[in-house]
Amino acid sequence: MCGIIGFCGYLDAKDELVKGLAELEYRGYDSAGIACYTDRGIEVIKSVGKVEVLKNKLPAKLESSCGIGHTRWATHGGVSEVNAHPHRSGNVTLIHNGIIENYHELAKELEGKGKVPVSQTDTEIAAMLLDSLYESNQGNVLETLRGAVERLEGAYAFCIMFADQKDVIYCIRKGSPLVCCSSEEGSVVASDMVALLRYSKEYFVLPEYQVAKVTKNTITVMDLDGTVVSPVMLSVHWDMSAAQKNGFKHYMLKEIHEQPEAIRRTIAPRMKKGEYLLPDFTEDGITDEVFRNTNHVVITACGTAMHAGMAGRILLEKLLRIPVNVEIASEFRYADPILDDKSLVILVSQSGETADTLAALRLAKEKGAKTLSIVNVKGSSIARESDYVLYTHAGPEIAVASTKAYTAQLTAFYLLAFRFAYAIGKKNEQEISYYMKGLDVLIVRFLPFVLFIILGLNIVCCYCGLDITVSYELHGNSALYALGLLLISLASKRYHCIWNRAMYVFLILVPTFNYIDSKFGFVPDKETYITLFHYAYGITAIITAYMAMRHFYVPKRKNKKRKN
Repeated sequence: MCGIIGFCGYLDAKDELVKGLAELEYRGYDSAGIACYTDRGIEVIKSVGKVEVLKNKLPAKLESSCGIGHTRWATHGGVSEVNAHPHRSGNVTLIHNGIIENYHELAKELEGKGKVPVSQTDTEIAAMLLDSLYESNQGNVLETLRGAVERLEGAYAFCIMFADQKDVIYCIRKGSPLVCCSSEEGSVVASDMVALLRYSKEYFVLPEYQVAKVTKNTITVMDLDGTVVSPVMLSVHWDMSAAQKNGFKHYMLKEIHEQPEAIRRTIAPRMKKGEYLLPDFTEDGITDEVFRNTNHVVITACGTAMHAGMAGRILLEKLLRIPVNVEIASEFRYADPILDDKSLVILVSQSGETADTLAALRLAKEKGAKTLSIVNVKGSSIARESDYVLYTHAGPEIAVASTKAYTAQLTAFYLLAFRFAYAIGKKNEQEISYYMKGLDVLIVRFLPFVLFIILGLNIVCCYCGLDITVSYELHGNSALYALGLLLISLASKRYHCIWNRAMYVFLILVPTFNYIDSKFGFVPDKETYITLFHYAYGITAIITAYMAMRHFYVPKRKNKKRKN
């Protein structure tokens, strides 16, 4: 959940870095820091807490036009200024997203060279390694980075400042994302393009194992041999307001309201106009031959995206009558799946950078399977490496609990299933057209009610211990369940009080039963436990169904003025 920002340009670097970190606050963090080139060398300022605390700590006379900033979510080591980024070792100052898996071994090796860390982080070990390599390679940056890539195991996105190369930032990544852009104000690099929108809508994703040399005027991309590479430029089709609250109290509430538009943007480019209403993937480069040459589908994803895949499996199997499996990507990547050129692996990820899903994609390609990704971010790693891509066009999703990204993923599965069924002859034009006409009613109008029924059952199964999902993916259930509750609340404004009472009863009963059972053994057995949940859920679902029917089908009465 960490955030990265780097700036080299013609504005005050500390101000630009603080603004960038503020735009990345939604990612969650516990400390923040910046490092800037000054006339006195590289100055590092760090603090525990919010970006505002860091801002108040910055000296007014910190004059710089180039620097890096970071918000840290503690993983290796506790929450402290010492463990906060940036980290410095000799000539090297850097910030890092990711995890260095072999940092213990590297720490022991570097200790033998007299380099001892002051923090508990894997990032400082990476800084020490880079400094050691920089010394041994006599200041040759590319040789230093090549050596680091050979030694480091895990995922990383680095922004590196060398003390003897003023106003230059070097960036390299493996697994973790980095995006870059240039503008009249200067050059910017960040972990999320939300931080780039103030400067430009044109950007590029730094390819893995390639180096970006960031200066005031240019960003030069080269491979580790020094050959200059032209990055693939991408465009953002939404502005800064799409990443702001725009009058809503919370990002999640805003994104709930944005769901109908996100669904329309996902459907509209793929509607074929004519005698029959059919989904069309021509602009996505997906032909019917892809579906005709498939006899087995595997859907793999993590968290909330995996639950979109679970819904997609039901839809696909019902329409296609071919085997469809859903695999959590964190397990799939370590398995030995049976795949061939007749297999279609569908990968679902909002960001397109989910590490486990990306690893699953690469495994599927190694096995010779066709790969199709459903992602929201253009130019992301999963999108670039997949054979085919369906973009969901949901716009930036800032809230941690997924809302519009999830519903857009469901919409993509509907379109995919309809075209797939038509392509292999399971459904004819009239049937698919009928389904498409009902898609608006099913997803847009009745989405709250449908989500509540599906997600409510999902939560009941999880709390009752039914083996439906992996335990560490329960955050996906929680996010989706919260989504269902909030959507129903919005859809049922006319019965707000009745709904809230039912909702609170269910929310209270779920953890209460779970706590009593685990601590006191009050509930005698699992069957009784499940029955109690069924009662709680059933009552809430009945009330919700009643409200939904009244909301959509009973016309509002006009207030008639009484005659005196």
